[in-house]
Amino acid sequence: MASASQTPKVVGKTKGGKDKERTLRGFRPPRPEDDVEALVLGKLKEKMPEWQVPKIIPDEAYPEQTKHLDARSVAVELARREHVTP
Repeated sequence: MASASQTPKVVGKTKGGKDKERTLRGFRPPRPEDDVEALVLGKLKEKMPEWQVPKIIPDEAYPEQTKHLDARSVAVELARREHVTP
């Protein structure tokens, strides 16, 4: 994840002679310490059983014929995650 920084830059003068400033946004390149994927996966693996007991995270299959595409895409994502997680 890149970090944003804001730097004011003088872009001209006003009629009264004061500096006109414009804020420029920039991003730094990611650094090795920004990679927290292993930490997040560890915490997720630790919390998942706790979340599955009260059904915060559903584990049942979602019906194929449904009008609710959002719920179906969540179910597909959960199924995919089971195959992808280490």
